[in-house]
Amino acid sequence: MTSSASRAAMAFAAASALLLAGCGGGGGGTSNAPAPDRNAQVNQANASSVGAQAYWALDLLNNQINLSVLNVAAAADADYSAQLCTLGGSSKRTVDTGTNTVTLTDVKCDNGAWVSNGTQTIKLSDLTGDPFHDTAWEGTLTITFDYRTSLDPTFNTWTSSQTGDLTVHYKQTAPNVGTFQATNTQLQTSFEVAAGGASVVRNISHLAYSGEINSSGLNTFNADFTLQGKFGALGTTSYDIKKTSTAFQRQISSEHVAGKPTQGVMIIKAPDNASLTFTAMDTTSAQLAVDWNNDSVIDSSTSVTWDNLSSLANPIKMLTN
Repeated sequence: MTSSASRAAMAFAAASALLLAGCGGGGGGTSNAPAPDRNAQVNQANASSVGAQAYWALDLLNNQINLSVLNVAAAADADYSAQLCTLGGSSKRTVDTGTNTVTLTDVKCDNGAWVSNGTQTIKLSDLTGDPFHDTAWEGTLTITFDYRTSLDPTFNTWTSSQTGDLTVHYKQTAPNVGTFQATNTQLQTSFEVAAGGASVVRNISHLAYSGEINSSGLNTFNADFTLQGKFGALGTTSYDIKKTSTAFQRQISSEHVAGKPTQGVMIIKAPDNASLTFTAMDTTSAQLAVDWNNDSVIDSSTSVTWDNLSSLANPIKMLTN
């Protein structure tokens, strides 16, 4: 397998793994103010959980957009079954150059940790250059998702799914170097305990995303979107996420492994107008500042590690804690 095909296989595996993202370990946090009114939908007590959900969604969007472009960049048709489906099933990528369509398909792909079924389809249009052969090209990717993944292949007790769409305008100036603009109708992920059991549902809509990856692997990204659904202890609610002038930045390795953000600020607003300012401080932690009564004054702030945020976004822990 060539290095580009290997990276595409990694991308396909990561696309399935993203459904189960947020499985990191625990971490610490510190607070510098007494607890505010707990009736507010964003407050000191739940700030870390709210921040975890918002960053989980932003990270999912950024990864899916980057991985979709990477899958287009691997020009040859490929069968990744031997690499990804070690216990059976198939995982294949096909390219129809007549319709400029890339299709990724999992059929009972079992790697021992999960069994994946579903498709991701990438339709290319408005092309300048050849995305399958040229190092520089530009075009629009219309991406549809329909995945269902069982986390426990033996008993089928945990099931995740991802459905929906993304529309990405991408301009590549060199291999793995380019700029992105993205919108969507909706992108929904759900995580369910057995059939008809308790679930975590996260629906991303009203997306306005921009991002880029430079020649040094520095990934810069920012987005406005609405996140709504069922969030465990946070209940059924919605949040409006607004970008700021300070975009998020993180480093991506030559093997497409993303590091933690070193900067970035977003505003998370609840239906009652309570808000959270989420600031990436470094690769270890983020700062969460709460304005629970909408008076533009910070009522409390909390430092939380990325590991802790990842743990709080883990749907298994959200349903069992």
